[in-house]
Amino acid sequence: MEGSRADGAGAGGFPAGLASTPTLRGPRLVLRPLTVVGIGALRAGRCGELAALTGTRITAGVYPPPLLDAALGPIRDRSLAESAAAGWWTWLAVESATGTAVASAGLGGPPDADGCVTFGQTTFAGHTGRGYAVESGGLLLA
Repeated sequence: MEGSRADGAGAGGFPAGLASTPTLRGPRLVLRPLTVVGIGALRAGRCGELAALTGTRITAGVYPPPLLDAALGPIRDRSLAESAAAGWWTWLAVESATGTAVASAGLGGPPDADGCVTFGQTTFAGHTGRGYAVESGGLLLA
């Protein structure tokens, strides 16, 4: 996947856990697509590794809820097979003001023949109730 190299550095100097493009910006959040390596760290709840891979601050556990965890395996596999569709997978939502990862949102791939996409989102512990789900969802769906 673009932005992912075996030496730990991403394309263009980006951290190995984040793809170099695209970036979505909202009023409070910046969304960056995760690489396959970043998805693996998120899926396993490896906070230190995810922080190092993405250059973000992690303030609490980032274990995905059961339904998201079940989806991340197939999404990771599809992202390996369909690397040209970067951005249609898993994104890390980072609070602009602090550089803290607060949520993860994603799509289940490009739209199907009817134009439908699968959308999922989780807000990390300690960051709920602040509207991050609404903002990240709106950015992705726009």
